[in-house]
Amino acid sequence: METTYLVCYDIADNGRLQRVCRFMKGIGLHLQYSVFLCRLSWRELVGLKVALEHLIEPSEDDVRIYPLPSRSLVFALGRGPEAAEEGLSLAAEAFGEKDVDKCVEFSPELDQT
Repeated sequence: METTYLVCYDIADNGRLQRVCRFMKGIGLHLQYSVFLCRLSWRELVGLKVALEHLIEPSEDDVRIYPLPSRSLVFALGRGPEAAEEGLSLAAEAFGEKDVDKCVEFSPELDQT
């Protein structure tokens, strides 16, 4: 059985940061600079953890892996659907929601830029 995870990281060294980012692009959906959405089995999660342990420097870097509920609302604030439409559609599908409008709410009036 697969579970959806949010993987976030803060990597101190630029070289390690690039390696982690390249690796994660092969694993999940790149949502923001250091944030990925991944659907993984338990075995894949363990493999991800082991691989990341080899890519980072534990005394300098920080990686967090958060399991997400199987059915969740996804809210996106800011640039709107045209800026991340593909990623949001994939994120919605990762949660099992076929109708993206039910899963994603945009609030452009909150964007102060």
